Amino acid sequence: MIVLLAAGCTGFDGNQNASVDITNIISTESQITLIPNPPLQTETDFTLTFQIKNNAKDKNIKVETSVFDWGVCDKPEIVGTTKTDKTKNEFTLVPLQTEFIEISSKTPSREKIGNLKAQCPVQWRITYDFSSSSRAGFNILSKDKLTQLQRAGKPIELPAAQKSVGAGPIKINFDFKTDKNYATSNSPIQMTFSARDEGQGTFSKIEAGKFLLKLPKEWVDSLGASEKNTACTDTFEPKGGDSASEFYVNKKEIPLIQRSTPEIVCNLKAPDLDVAKIPNKQYSVSAGLDYTYSIDGSYSVDINP
Repeated sequence: MIVLLAAGCTGFDGNQNASVDITNIISTESQITLIPNPPLQTETDFTLTFQIKNNAKDKNIKVETSVFDWGVCDKPEIVGTTKTDKTKNEFTLVPLQTEFIEISSKTPSREKIGNLKAQCPVQWRITYDFSSSSRAGFNILSKDKLTQLQRAGKPIELPAAQKSVGAGPIKINFDFKTDKNYATSNSPIQMTFSARDEGQGTFSKIEAGKFLLKLPKEWVDSLGASEKNTACTDTFEPKGGDSASEFYVNKKEIPLIQRSTPEIVCNLKAPDLDVAKIPNKQYSVSAGLDYTYSIDGSYSVDINP
C-alpha cells in the first residue's frame, strides 16, 4: 500500500492486478421492521430495526449512524449508543460482519396532531470513509519495431493491456483515446479518466487534495517544462514522485454531475524507445481517491389518533 503524505491521500495501491467487484462495501437491507405493527396509536413507544453489513473480506470499516428527521414524533435514540447526542452512534464492523440498527422513539399525543391521522418521516444517514483505486496498462512500440513488422507483413502483437478497478462505490475508469492498444515512440498520448458513483448511496464532490494520479515518469519527462504543470488540465498539479512515477493531485474540488465527474484529459508523450533500443514496453497508470460515502434511509410511521 502506497501512502503519499504530500498528496494528502492514503490507502492507494497502484499495483492491483485484478478487478474487484464489491461496489457496496457497506450495504443496508431494504427490509425495515417497525415494532409494534403499524398503524400506531398516539403516545406509543416504537422501534425501527434494519441491518447493515460490511461486505469487505479483509478490511475493518468504521461506520457512523445519525438520525436527522423524525417529524412530530419524540426525538429518537439509537439503541446502544454511548454518545451524548443519542441520535448518533459510531462503531467498527469487522470483515463480513452484519449489525442490527435500532431506532427507538414515541408517537405524539392527540393534541399535538390535532386529533388527525399523521405520519413521522424518520430519516437516517450512514457514513463511512473509504479509498478507491484503479489501474490501467498501455503499450509503447518503437518505430523500428513497427517498421520491421510492417515490412514482414506480420501483425502487431503486444501484451494485453490489463485493467484493474478496485472495490468501493466510487469507480475510477481510464480511457486511452486511440483505436489501437499502443502508441509509437515520441507520439502524443491522450488519456482521460473519471470517477463515477455506482453505489447504493450518494457522493457529490471530490475534495481538493484527495484524488491522486500516478503517471509513468517517462511520459511526463518527454513533455516540455511548462507542459508538465498542466499535463492533466489546471485541475491537477504535480506533487513529486519516485524513480518510476510522477504524482498529480487535484488542487480544486471536482463535482459529480449525474453521479460522475467530468472526463479529465491528460496530454502526455511517449518516450523514445528507439534511442534506448527497446522494441516495446508496457506502462501503467493508476489513481487513488479518499472519500466519505453516505447512505440515506427512511421510514414513514403511520399514526392514528
